[in-house]
Amino acid sequence: MVSLRRSWNRISEDYQRRSKIPTDDVYYGDFIQSEKELKLIGDAKGRRVLEIGCGGGQNSIVLAKQGAIVSGIDLSGKQIAYARVLAKREHMKVDFSIGDMQDLSRFSDASFDIVVTAVSLLYVESLDRTFSEVYRVLKNGGVFLFSEGHPFAEGKLIQRKGKSAYAVADYFKRRKIWWVDKLGDGTKVKMFNYHRPLQDYFEALLRHGFLILRFLEPERLSRNKMPKLDRERLKTSSAARKDYRSMGLVPYWFIIKAKKQASNV
Repeated sequence: MVSLRRSWNRISEDYQRRSKIPTDDVYYGDFIQSEKELKLIGDAKGRRVLEIGCGGGQNSIVLAKQGAIVSGIDLSGKQIAYARVLAKREHMKVDFSIGDMQDLSRFSDASFDIVVTAVSLLYVESLDRTFSEVYRVLKNGGVFLFSEGHPFAEGKLIQRKGKSAYAVADYFKRRKIWWVDKLGDGTKVKMFNYHRPLQDYFEALLRHGFLILRFLEPERLSRNKMPKLDRERLKTSSAARKDYRSMGLVPYWFIIKAKKQASNV
């Protein structure tokens, strides 16, 4: 049986070396705008922030640099170990811990102003358990902000009548998507994520009392506007070039900003 915890522990070092996620701005996804352009969080100074599925902790460190009081949690001990070393290297204080975002019982009710995550919810089995816990730990009026891989991104780039097109099959079929991550030494690690239609995210948010403030399907940046790291990916990775071409046809990411409404609403 494949365990995402074990799989992420195995690929963590290689993933961090490949991804090179920066610590100068909040990252939402490859080839799209970051927080400086989107301004979804705003002034983080003095605010209590929880990053769920924090991975290597880059976004947590960014927010700590901006004066936030930050905690981060991730399923993978290897990812958390990397995050702690990175925070120390950046001279930032972040409270990192190992744990499942579907169970945030280590955190008190109404203890955070913001809960944020980037491209992690596709790895959780239950949006309901996750959103229920996020709602519980947020203060009234607190913000839940997340980016995620668009379900359209599970399709395939094809050629149709001599032109590039994008084919999407089984959009409504809720299922595990399996793939193999090949490490630099040739080791192959089996991975999976959960495919679900967009409506599942909206319905789960509404069920748990959130008010949806923003919904974005960011378009890809032109090459002259993207960060240097993204330009380098396009030069060195055929997979990145394929993804970039696909992003010209369909959305690859979506971002939702929601708010916890007061309990009497």
